[in-house]
Amino acid sequence: FLGIPLYFLLFHVERALGADPASVRWAYANAYLLNLWISVFWSALGAVFLFFLCRDHFQYTEKSAIAISVLYSLGTLVFPFDSQIWGHSTAAAFLLLALWCFFGGRAALGGFFVGLAIFTEYLVLPVLPAFAFFFWREKKTPREIATAFLGALPGVLGLLIFQRTT
Repeated sequence: FLGIPLYFLLFHVERALGADPASVRWAYANAYLLNLWISVFWSALGAVFLFFLCRDHFQYTEKSAIAISVLYSLGTLVFPFDSQIWGHSTAAAFLLLALWCFFGGRAALGGFFVGLAIFTEYLVLPVLPAFAFFFWREKKTPREIATAFLGALPGVLGLLIFQRTT
């Protein structure tokens, strides 16, 4: 789903320039650009927000937070999965963004990123009890929990609609 707006733009710009988006040359270029947007960008952003989580919320030193972010990015399967269009690393990045939002009191945005993670990779669903534990541990109000749930709703509904139509 993340690639649809970008591919729509690429397709129509290429057509306007007189190129054939279905040609091998343009297909390779489009695949490369789509991978940068779908996988690489979000994983890089996830690493940045992991740094912020470690430094600001878990009180690691800046050097330690950088080391953790680099180890996450290059020492796990995030980097190899970013070399191809996979949803795993993107979903992991969305979960990191959600966690940063939840710690920062942005329940609706955090819920939205959880919803995007579920929509990207439905195998994220088993992680939801961990977020429930987080809400309990952090003594979140029922309003914050409901706001997070409502924030996740678009992604969950998107997945349900996709599953229904395919």
